Amino acid sequence: MELCDEIKFQIDCVYRKAYKCKMPFWNDVLELYNGIEVACTLKEWFDKDKACYMKAINDSVCVEPINEVMRDLKTPEDFIRANKKVCNLFGSYSTCVQEDVEKNCHGTVLSNNFFSNVYGTHLKLSNSLCEQLILPADEKDSRPDNFGMINVYASVAAIFGSA
Repeated sequence: MELCDEIKFQIDCVYRKAYKCKMPFWNDVLELYNGIEVACTLKEWFDKDKACYMKAINDSVCVEPINEVMRDLKTPEDFIRANKKVCNLFGSYSTCVQEDVEKNCHGTVLSNNFFSNVYGTHLKLSNSLCEQLILPADEKDSRPDNFGMINVYASVAAIFGSA
C-alpha cells in the first residue's frame, strides 16, 4: 500500500485536533484510524480487493447523483450548498457502494469485513462531519476555512485510492 503512513499521519492529526478542541466526532476519527491501521497491517489481503473497492466507490450508478449536484459550481456559496446536498445523498450512495462490494468483490467474509472496517468507519465519520460541521455551515461565508467546504465524498475516494 502506498501512502499508508501518510494517511495514518493525516488521520492522527485530525484526531488530535478534534480531541483537543473537544469536537464531538473525535471518536469517529479514532475508529477510522483503527480501520486504516488494520488495512495497512494486512496489506496483502486488502490489496487483493482494492481495485474492486475503488470500482464500487466510483461506480457511475452510485456516484451520478453526487456528480449531478457538484456540476457547474461557480462560487463558494454554490459549493457549500452542494456539499449540504451531498450530505443528504451520502446514505443512498453508501448503500449502493456496500451492495456493489458485497456482490462483486469476491463476496467473502474477509473481503466484506476489510471493506466495512475502513468504509464503515469512514461513513460514520462523514455522517458526523455532515451533521456537526457541514450542514450548519454559513453559505454566505466564502472563507476557505469554512467547514461547509469539506467534501465527504472526495475523502472516501482519496482514502481508498491511496491506502
